[in-house]
Amino acid sequence: MPTYEEEINTVEVPQGTGIPGLLKTISSVLELPRVQNISIEKTTVSYSRFRKQEEPAQNVEIEFDSIMPWQIVRSRPMTEINIVSINAAVVVGQLFSLASMDGYNPVAFVASPSTKLWAWYTGTTTLVTNREELHGLPVYFDQHVPEEALVLCVAYGRRAAMVDVVRSYKVSIPQQKSKSHE
Repeated sequence: MPTYEEEINTVEVPQGTGIPGLLKTISSVLELPRVQNISIEKTTVSYSRFRKQEEPAQNVEIEFDSIMPWQIVRSRPMTEINIVSINAAVVVGQLFSLASMDGYNPVAFVASPSTKLWAWYTGTTTLVTNREELHGLPVYFDQHVPEEALVLCVAYGRRAAMVDVVRSYKVSIPQQKSKSHE
């Protein structure tokens, strides 16, 4: 009769992948033999399983590239918009208007983790906003997005997920004048 050892592993789910990233991780874990427990905490999935002593210890290897926000954006048509206003709230409104005129529904924003968005938004509107959402939409961060870019992702349905995105609109965040230049 084989002898079993308990193996405990943790997988980090990239934040920008959202629910599809969690589901892909859980699905990969469930493909392993003899999984006993799965625990989810925000962006980590921990699991335990029993493995035969002769089996090598292994953690699941998951390819997240196909569901990372910037990869989704890059694989769909993108329209670059020349902004007319310096006010960030007006520019976001223009993006929403363009999406609506084209028959799409806004899904999410995508930006760089080191984005200049928040300085621009606060500097031109004097409003402080939650860094997890903007105008009611989630903001996903991906290291491959240029820091001066803000991308609005759109889809056909109102409650679509990032994987359902069919097009995006990109604006370049204008350079902010520092206080010493005024």
